[in-house]
Amino acid sequence: MGNATQISTLNELLAHSDFVSLHVPNLPSTKNMFGKEQFAQMKNGSFFLNASRGNVVVIPDLAAALKSEHLRGAYVDVFPTEPGK
Repeated sequence: MGNATQISTLNELLAHSDFVSLHVPNLPSTKNMFGKEQFAQMKNGSFFLNASRGNVVVIPDLAAALKSEHLRGAYVDVFPTEPGK
């Protein structure tokens, strides 16, 4: 379809994508599934969007990737603990 290219691994996907959008359920196998290693694999200047549960992303690792300007931006729908609570 169009110019789409199949990617073999998650790391290959992360290295080539301008936007990474995460949509996974809240399961023991998805807890902290996106952290320092995954953010490091992402393309420099890319954007990360988490539309999953808050505990699938290691928020301090996401913050570090943003502060270092490795990631250009991020969207987080839900935090592990909602701010102000």
